[in-house]
Amino acid sequence: MTTLQNEIKLSNRVQRLLSGRTEDGRLSPISNPYQKWHGAHWVLVHLAELGYPGDSFLLPLREQVHDLWLCEKMQRLVECKSKSEASRVNGVPVGEIQSSISKASEVFLSRHMFRGKRNGQVVNAEFLKLHYPCYWHYDILFGLKVISECGLIKDPRCEEALNILESKELPDGGWPAEGRYCLS
Repeated sequence: MTTLQNEIKLSNRVQRLLSGRTEDGRLSPISNPYQKWHGAHWVLVHLAELGYPGDSFLLPLREQVHDLWLCEKMQRLVECKSKSEASRVNGVPVGEIQSSISKASEVFLSRHMFRGKRNGQVVNAEFLKLHYPCYWHYDILFGLKVISECGLIKDPRCEEALNILESKELPDGGWPAEGRYCLS
């Protein structure tokens, strides 16, 4: 795993994403961390999608987003992976974090990732389409990715969504982007 994490860190794509860093570790232009695709926010999003392992190297980017755009609402996501074994993460007891993860996961699992809890119907047809990138929207691929990261992908309530995802696999092993949420 360490070898794979190092490969990700040293990959050309990651190096290009981080090539605009200044001496203080932030990206230019400092005035807009949300600059489409090149601002600190988008670089962090891309790094997360690539599986970049959390480390203190990214703290200046997190602070850039925190300080200039999201103020106090930005969580310290970059540190969470490396501190997950600690008794507290960002001042919050790990037990509380695990409890919150369990409760949030149960919301999706109890609905089989896309069905209404009361009537069992598909909540929204868009949930069954695959989108890239998802941003703040939801679909089964994004939901299954999060559930997998929580270690719950083998829960039987994921089976139907996994079967739908598997049915969409292309002959080359990829999946189609059936919808997009790109902002212009």
